[in-house]
Amino acid sequence: MKKTRISIVLFFLLSFSLFASIREAVCIVEPEYSKALSKKMNKIAKSFKNFGYEDVAEVFTKSVEKGAFGSGFIYNYKGRNFVITNEHVVSYADLASIEIQNSQGDTVKKLEHCKVIARSEELDLAIIELPKNAKITQSLSLYEGRLRDGIDVFSAGYPGLIDNPAWQLGKGNITNSMLKLPELIDPKKSYFIQHSAPIDPGNSGGPLLIPNSRTKMGYQVVGVNSIKAIYRETTNFAIPVSTIKRFIKTSLVGINKAQKQNMFNQSAKSFVNCENISDEINKKYFAKLRQLMLMIDNDYALENGYPLLKSLLLKAPSKIRAGAIVEIKKSFPAEALKYAVAYEMLKNLQDYPKLAIEDSKLTGANSAIANYKVNENKLNSNWLFVNNTWKIKDYSLNGKKSSKTKRNSKTDSDNDYSDDEESDSETAKSIEFKMPYTFEAYLGYNFIHLPINKNSSGFIYAMAIHSNYFGAGAKLGIQKTVQYKEDEYDSFGSNDSKVSMSMLFFSELHVPIYFVEKDFAIIPYVNAGIGLRFKPIYGPSSFASFSEMFTFEVSPGMKFVFNTSAVPIIVSGGYRLSKHQNSLKKEHLHGFDLSIGIGF
Repeated sequence: MKKTRISIVLFFLLSFSLFASIREAVCIVEPEYSKALSKKMNKIAKSFKNFGYEDVAEVFTKSVEKGAFGSGFIYNYKGRNFVITNEHVVSYADLASIEIQNSQGDTVKKLEHCKVIARSEELDLAIIELPKNAKITQSLSLYEGRLRDGIDVFSAGYPGLIDNPAWQLGKGNITNSMLKLPELIDPKKSYFIQHSAPIDPGNSGGPLLIPNSRTKMGYQVVGVNSIKAIYRETTNFAIPVSTIKRFIKTSLVGINKAQKQNMFNQSAKSFVNCENISDEINKKYFAKLRQLMLMIDNDYALENGYPLLKSLLLKAPSKIRAGAIVEIKKSFPAEALKYAVAYEMLKNLQDYPKLAIEDSKLTGANSAIANYKVNENKLNSNWLFVNNTWKIKDYSLNGKKSSKTKRNSKTDSDNDYSDDEESDSETAKSIEFKMPYTFEAYLGYNFIHLPINKNSSGFIYAMAIHSNYFGAGAKLGIQKTVQYKEDEYDSFGSNDSKVSMSMLFFSELHVPIYFVEKDFAIIPYVNAGIGLRFKPIYGPSSFASFSEMFTFEVSPGMKFVFNTSAVPIIVSGGYRLSKHQNSLKKEHLHGFDLSIGIGF
């Protein structure tokens, strides 16, 4: 009995020491974004806010604020310590902060400015190098055995709790040891482990573990937790250890020139391959979009993506817009810029489906060109070798340059996007012919010249709905006028001011000229409407009745739209020609309108 008690005590002590050790081998990963990137993202956010997309603007702003975090685990490779995590945890960040806690939840080590030395968007894996003097004592090893459905696994990491990372070690089992999802990754390159161990936001990049009492830590890594299914219970996905091993080997050992050339040949060929890609928005279409996204350089997307994304959100098919919203809400919204660039690329490629490689070659250790041709049409592309992947730096179609990016091809990640005055001035010149708002409400003042050489004034309230070139709405007018005497109906009587009212329904033709970066629009228009006007009729001494008059009017004019806030301010002026008629009388009037309103 005494031996049994001793054994139980030793078991719990051993379990506690194992859990404490495993906790010190799993870390909190916080991306450190450059000032240049933060400036660019805030600039894009401001533009979206000025355009009326406040929710999108907020996502872009918050994406580079401090507070974003994920998980990772420490791995020792030939005496050097690294952190393995998801690529989407450190997306667009060249540096990261690593925090290690003990079993009491106290921070025992905080390592800042750790360099992200390797990443793969396709595999969703990244490697962060830890300083040699960090004195790391705990690390996890990779599982060598074969996995099968039903075995117990544990997810470890720091999911968010009230916006703070909180340690969690959760148990589940493998429900599918080899799940192929071609929509997310080419099955020839990797697959997923589907499991039921709990993961939540913040768990991304943390290890999926299997107990192994023969190892120092008591656990081994079988995968890296990456995503979870939204509409299913306990359906979570991890990147398998076999893929992690290949990624580590490729990233830390390196790739020789022959391998680079072979990888470039494959990338250059698949770039223009649109075989079986129709205009129908289906799985094949989105698969090609994703393939192009993986080929686009981050800097290229940051410099060229904003106007394309805004245009996409306004004019693209609903399925494409829905895809962009998903990208915005994912881990880092700049991926939506890449999505918009890929969409524009795909439309261009579909116009020339038989493009063939005319010339392709490496031009440096990390640079290459690929030129394509079909009939007289030419597409030229420049490529960079970034994080063991070939990326499109820029391209031109029939001599028309597609980008403004200025990046030194000798480096992978030390350069930021170009944000100089020349780039700003080029962007500021962009003009779009589309309405900056859909609904309009305004209050106007009019000044009408009467046929008896007298003037009349009044107010107009109107509401309208607009498409890019057409609009329709209703006006309610209150106008000062002169009174009519019943016995002198065919002529104007005294000059005393009285009030008439009118109700008019109108349609509008307009040509919006929208200066995108200036958040300003000029809209020449002409509208025409019909309705009724109610004028007072006076007897010998007092009011007798109303005269109903059919009204028709035409009004050309100009609108000026100032998008200085989320709600556009509209100032307009126009010239009005109107005809009023009933069985007794006709009137032809003309004058001017001035109005101020808001758009939605």
